[in-house]
Amino acid sequence: MGRTDRTAVATGPDQLSPALEDCLEAVAELMPPGRPARVRDLALRLGVRMPTVTVALRRLAALKLVDYQPYGGAILTPAGRRAGHRVGNRHQRLARFLTGALGIAEAVAQPTACRLEHAIDEPLLRRLEQLALRAAGREAPPGAKKVAQDNGP
Repeated sequence: MGRTDRTAVATGPDQLSPALEDCLEAVAELMPPGRPARVRDLALRLGVRMPTVTVALRRLAALKLVDYQPYGGAILTPAGRRAGHRVGNRHQRLARFLTGALGIAEAVAQPTACRLEHAIDEPLLRRLEQLALRAAGREAPPGAKKVAQDNGP
């Protein structure tokens, strides 16, 4: 998160741009229970200006991922919670892989995981986790064989 070099344009309702994914993830992290995430807090978290956040929130609202009220902030919809969870989960899993399997320092792994979370798909992430388990001498998680079969050697 925190990069300003990306546009906030969604390519479809099921496929969000990296900037929109980052905004969704930030809303999920900053939204106090029962209260909206504030634009100012989102802008600080993302390292962008408040108007940039406003544009992103309007787009996320159009996709029905947040309920956004100008001057009132944003609350995740159920679909937004699911999408935000998927992004956050990918980030955490990648960070664990980078630190655990590759021995990369946390300070480097976190921003790297943030960049990778937008580019990696679920089958590849599962394969990386399977590889890490195999390298550690542990058994692959349930479903790993199916992933290997679905995606070739």
